[in-house]
Amino acid sequence: SQEFVTVRPKVVLEYLPSVKRGEQLAISGTVLPRISGANVTIQVLSAGKWQNLTAGVVSDTKGAFTISALQAKRGVVTMRIQIANGPQVISSSEFSIVVR
Repeated sequence: SQEFVTVRPKVVLEYLPSVKRGEQLAISGTVLPRISGANVTIQVLSAGKWQNLTAGVVSDTKGAFTISALQAKRGVVTMRIQIANGPQVISSSEFSIVVR
């Protein structure tokens, strides 16, 4: 007999809590369970809507990725990482970074 189990993907992130305006903001992470070849994008919450901040990168065979972007405006920026693997779209929890 077969039993199907659904595993909810999880995104683990590493990033600095603040950056200087005009400096590259780098976010590293891993998708669990490991998903290779997934498209990873940084999204910014702007006027109540999520908008892509960068062109995507692709996760490696271990599900790891590093993505970077510039944020021109000073202040607290609310972000998330979105990962698209075919029809499946996974979003990280929201996090904030201070641009000074």
